Amino acid sequence: MILGNATSGGVVSAYFLPGGYRQLSPALPPGATTEALGRVDYFDPGAALGPIAVLAAWTLGGLILLVSVLVAGNRRRTRPLAAPAAHRRLGERGKPRDPRTGSS
Repeated sequence: MILGNATSGGVVSAYFLPGGYRQLSPALPPGATTEALGRVDYFDPGAALGPIAVLAAWTLGGLILLVSVLVAGNRRRTRPLAAPAAHRRLGERGKPRDPRTGSS
């Protein structure tokens, strides 16, 4: 966020940023948003497709990351829960419980 805000070109035009930041600005969400809004407001709205594509790519990347983290979290959570169910079938001394009475 700190790098994105500094290179967004919102306060100072991206053309006034130092060399490396000038090329980085359009690839980050704040710079792409500022560029898209500037193009829609002042210039040709059709020229905003490039910055909108950058924003769509960041959104898609974030969704892919979110889904992968959720899937990985579900895998970790389900494995340990399966083991205690087998232990509940055993009595206090490790003998199988009688299903009719519930005692060992």
